[in-house]
Amino acid sequence: MAAPSPSSGDRAPTRETASTQRLTIAPYSSFSGLSSGKPVISGLFSLGGHLWDILFFPGGYYSGSPYAAVFLRLVSSDHREQVRVLVDFTLVYRRGGMTGGGEDDGSYTRCGYHVFGPGPATVGRGCFGFPEFILQHDLAASGVLLRGDRLVVECAVLLAADADEVLRRGPRPLDDELRRGLRRMLEDGTGADVTFVVRGERFRAHRCVLAARSPVLLAELHGPAARAMGGTQDTDDATTTITIDDMEPDAFAAMLRFAYDDTLPELPGNSERDATGVHMAQHLLAAADLYRMDALSQACQDRLARCVTPATAADTYALADRLGLRLLKAAVVGTSPPPARAASRPSRTARGSGGSRRPTRRPQRRW
Repeated sequence: MAAPSPSSGDRAPTRETASTQRLTIAPYSSFSGLSSGKPVISGLFSLGGHLWDILFFPGGYYSGSPYAAVFLRLVSSDHREQVRVLVDFTLVYRRGGMTGGGEDDGSYTRCGYHVFGPGPATVGRGCFGFPEFILQHDLAASGVLLRGDRLVVECAVLLAADADEVLRRGPRPLDDELRRGLRRMLEDGTGADVTFVVRGERFRAHRCVLAARSPVLLAELHGPAARAMGGTQDTDDATTTITIDDMEPDAFAAMLRFAYDDTLPELPGNSERDATGVHMAQHLLAAADLYRMDALSQACQDRLARCVTPATAADTYALADRLGLRLLKAAVVGTSPPPARAASRPSRTARGSGGSRRPTRRPQRRW
């Protein structure tokens, strides 16, 4: 009988600058006894004009290592320039059983940033990953990760060099005439049927406009629960009054303005030392994530990507990491290295690995 072999399934890239691939090893028990330094290798996939594959070492990369290791390898040897990437490795399981039609979930993830230099790639060169990815004992004892004697290693790759270009495309703007009309309605309050009280300041708005721009506001203003978005809500026959305590008035006004006419307040650029505008954009980005206003989120990411300075890079990168925004993270590291990098390519003389190790549910990826 032929020896079992791992399978590699490609998933379509979300954008031309990103790709998510899976290396499926089944039955895993047939590979768990591999000695150190012997990888299970995925099929090749293409991204950014280069060929890549995934290497997983069930028995560890280093001799005697108690850890299983994982790496992304740039197979193409004809690249003449640096290739910068953000990489997430995730061990995936399927809730409800592998054949139960349940949702995929990520129970163990590590991510990092790396610059591939020009030249040929081997297992020891042209690779990026984690020689200390997960303890072999913990993996073997996991009934979840190895459900059905099957291990699924997911590798999400984003080309950092192209992040700025993707962010600059931005959302499609509203029609100019419609934008002017909505702006007048916001400014003069014609037909307003909801009032927001944000730390003492009052803002009149239109429920139908806000509901059209945000599914969260749709549920807040028209859903049966009609919660108050972290504040309190009072309703009479004509208008609804909502009190919000967890936002600054300036940030709320900017979010409201964007909902009506797709414009952001002016923010300082790289030549400005004052980070007030960047701070505002960071607050707006968090609000956009909370209210699921994707167009506002993309506009804020574009603005923040163009305002990266040594003083703002760390906070912007941390916020992008918390919200799972890979394009913004890539734009930050494309300007200056992130606060902490993950493990470099495997090396017999350097065993350390940095980056983040987080046993957590995989966040939704928004390339």
